[in-house]
Amino acid sequence: MNQHLFDKNGKLCGPELDRRAALCEECMSETCAFNPEGICTIPLIRGRKAVITDYGCLDWLDAEEEE
Repeated sequence: MNQHLFDKNGKLCGPELDRRAALCEECMSETCAFNPEGICTIPLIRGRKAVITDYGCLDWLDAEEEE
């Protein structure tokens, strides 16, 4: 693992974490697994903003199906 991106436990840290966190935005979905407490966390996982189209979010994942 790249030591500049991950700590000794394999967790994202430093500048890359800051960059991804800055991409997180408010989200109105109440059923998406990537939306705890009204903030989209797709950037933390995928390193990019969620893909939003006229039909909705392409990254949306039903929270109830994942349990």
